[in-house]
Amino acid sequence: MSPLGRGHGRTASEAPGLKGGAMPSLTVHPAAARELDEALTWCRERFGRRISDRLLLQFDRAATLLRTHPEIGSIDASGARKLPLPRFPYSVIYRIEADGQRIVVLALHHQRREAGYWVGRR
Repeated sequence: MSPLGRGHGRTASEAPGLKGGAMPSLTVHPAAARELDEALTWCRERFGRRISDRLLLQFDRAATLLRTHPEIGSIDASGARKLPLPRFPYSVIYRIEADGQRIVVLALHHQRREAGYWVGRR
């Protein structure tokens, strides 16, 4: 099952942090969950369920990748990290908590939208 569940899983299951060899937990900020819902709805209405499902699959794969390799994303000026989704004009914006125990997805950023709107999200 997807790390975020099939209902776009607002929060991933809790897991111990990497410091003990286990994966950190991954939480999706409510605003990022809304952005994902909006993107999925737009894709479904515009291109059909198959493309919408592919977008969700890419997001789920990114979430899994972030839990196994949290430092994979490039760092922006605010200190957040960015991981582009293959074949879609979106990037997952996230931060790693200081203790390394949790990853927080701050935004699903459309690459044509102005960057940085997620800076105030915790």
